[in-house]
Amino acid sequence: MLFSRHVAAPRGCPRLAAATCLLALAGLHACEPDRVVVQAERTLTSAASSGSPDCGDAIVGPGEECEPPGSGSCNSQCRRLAFGCGDGVLDEGEDCEDGNGLGGDGCSAECLREVCGNGRIDLGEDCEPPGTVQCSARCRRITAAVCGNALQESGEECEDGNALSGDGCSELCLLEQCGNGRVDPPEGCEPPSTAICSERCQPIPAASRRGVCGNAVQETGEECDDGNTFEADGCSGGCEREICGNGRLDPGEYCEPPNTSVCNAQCFPELQRCGDRKLSDGEECDDGNATDGDGCSARCAVEACGNGTLDASEDCEPPGTDICDAGCRRIARFCGNRTVEAPEECDDGNVLPGDGCDLRCQLEFCGNGRIDFGEQCELPGTEVCDMACRRIGACGNGTLDVGESCDPPNGVDCSATCQQTGAPPAVEPGCGNGLIEAGEECDDTNQLPADGCSPACTREACGNSRLDAGEECDDGNVLPGDGCSDACRQESCGNGRIDSALECEPPGSEGCSETCRVLPPPAAPGEPAPAQAPESALPESALPESALPDAPPPDEGAAAG
Repeated sequence: MLFSRHVAAPRGCPRLAAATCLLALAGLHACEPDRVVVQAERTLTSAASSGSPDCGDAIVGPGEECEPPGSGSCNSQCRRLAFGCGDGVLDEGEDCEDGNGLGGDGCSAECLREVCGNGRIDLGEDCEPPGTVQCSARCRRITAAVCGNALQESGEECEDGNALSGDGCSELCLLEQCGNGRVDPPEGCEPPSTAICSERCQPIPAASRRGVCGNAVQETGEECDDGNTFEADGCSGGCEREICGNGRLDPGEYCEPPNTSVCNAQCFPELQRCGDRKLSDGEECDDGNATDGDGCSARCAVEACGNGTLDASEDCEPPGTDICDAGCRRIARFCGNRTVEAPEECDDGNVLPGDGCDLRCQLEFCGNGRIDFGEQCELPGTEVCDMACRRIGACGNGTLDVGESCDPPNGVDCSATCQQTGAPPAVEPGCGNGLIEAGEECDDTNQLPADGCSPACTREACGNSRLDAGEECDDGNVLPGDGCSDACRQESCGNGRIDSALECEPPGSEGCSETCRVLPPPAAPGEPAPAQAPESALPESALPESALPDAPPPDEGAAAG
């Protein structure tokens, strides 16, 4: 049973503020009437003055314990409150309680569940609710396509960086070409190659409809006839002269008419644009194309790691941070990779609780403010919590605590207050009577597994060659790397733990091979691919079953014996 937060002041203390009394109870100050209030005020003032200058930036940085300030578990100086959200106790009004005051881990700093669709924009989300026009099913903002932004997006057939028609890509970002079923500028009809519409999508005058274009005979209505219906050879497929100044946009031309403020004598535009090989105002470079990843982007900006823009072939910006290396490649980081990375307190290569480093890579110890695996309470040294983080005086907890003569109460010879009411019953021989008898290694008065003494009164310990409760294997030793770890867990690629000789989990994820080896980052353009350690360096026990050779069938006679 969890203790109440309204703890009475110790003997000798006056009526104190809750925070002051908590400091006294936790053993931080002597409980003397005239000194504890002043000392507590100094402590609180000192804590408040140590607030980080970055408090309130939604990132738990150096010198901070929580974010945002002023939340249910975080004071105005980004220090965790002793009680409230993050104390490890699920209180009324809390959806969840993970023992910390941090958001983004499934339980927010206000102890509300973080899930896409809850109507709140949690850490890692851009929008709510999901499944709308602007918000994806994973609560990520959907940006509508914008014609003329030089980025070809969904629904666009082309993108030339402007919203003008007549240049091959219309103001709606649709391709302008003869035969597309749309009458685009400077066309006069569709479809082409009919009795009234030429192959260039120009109306054929009634007086000229007798001629046959491509017969090498210039007939009425034809400006030329070169014996074919090819384009870009001086005489078009509609037998019209292809020449700059004819008022038609022929192949190789970009504008008509020539010799204007926007069109030169060769029917090329005079407008400054990215890709014309001319360095214009606002351009950092111009390599004559609109291709990304070649050093000069489609927007004529220099592509380089550290320029603050996520260019092609880059994973992150800026370089040289905790998650981005000097080459703008994302640094793989996760709990369980045997490397302590902020905000981790520890990393022992697994995500198992109860071994000193929990599944979130936070240190497990009595007094850390979190109820860790195997603990019953926090804070130690109080009236209800001993120095080993076990509840004090909890009648009915199955443990004979101080002041109890029996436990649990049974209504016959053990009262509701755990006091013996009659003569102690006769002890019958057998496992669970509290007496170590012949053939027993231990007897802890119960027949429960996973408490150090098994239901058969044999000691439970990794390395005893017996498969005890909670163990996945037991090979008679506590050595890792032989298929059964020093915690009696199966060592294999794909079990969610980074065992001995493995480097990453899960297999097949980003940066992790199918045999749980860290993959080298992709080589930059023009550089040789980095060498990779041979997969055969892994022990067979760590390889997935699909990577192991077929084992011969066991000898039936040996199995029977």
